[in-house]
Amino acid sequence: EMSVEDMKKRIGRALEDRLKRTPGMEEHLMALGTKEEIMREYGMLAYVPGEIANNAMCGVWALRQVRGVGVENLGGLKVKERRKCFWHACRAGVDFSIIRSLYESLLVENCFAAEDVMTCAASGGHLDIIEAFIGTLGVDVDAVDEYGNTALMSAAQKGHTGTVNALAGTHNANVEAADQEGKTALMIAEVRGYTDTMNALRRLGATI
Repeated sequence: EMSVEDMKKRIGRALEDRLKRTPGMEEHLMALGTKEEIMREYGMLAYVPGEIANNAMCGVWALRQVRGVGVENLGGLKVKERRKCFWHACRAGVDFSIIRSLYESLLVENCFAAEDVMTCAASGGHLDIIEAFIGTLGVDVDAVDEYGNTALMSAAQKGHTGTVNALAGTHNANVEAADQEGKTALMIAEVRGYTDTMNALRRLGATI
């Protein structure tokens, strides 16, 4: 099993260029004490395009810090960059004030739907973000992305049983909804072997 230090080294190698370009980033990585903290703070950065992550205002880490030129200037980014930042911010679970600022700036451009990232937040198990979309922005709990996936399906795919319970139990997500391939949340959890998630879905009424 990989140690905390080995994980830091691996993340450091993957993000070497970005660590050098972003002041304080390397020190921040080295100060983290658990694998969970490391992955939450830096794991998704491995998937952010370099030209975005290297901008001190755009990378997920910089979005978390919101230093100086932060939230109030995010609207100055190109639409394509804002969309990428928004997607990664939701998946990484950054502060909702940042996500909302990005969302509202994209909404003005008529080029974005919050439904597309409900699944991203769910795949990361970020129930707080999902509930903020539902409660604050009025997004339908059963909203689907371009592939027909709902937040419940994405949570089931990653085995986030707590998120599944909240979506279906508290927010009444449709446990029988199917994606474009005809797969339901229960089918998806079964393929992945997430027994606890499967049992939770069955308790919540899922039959297929």
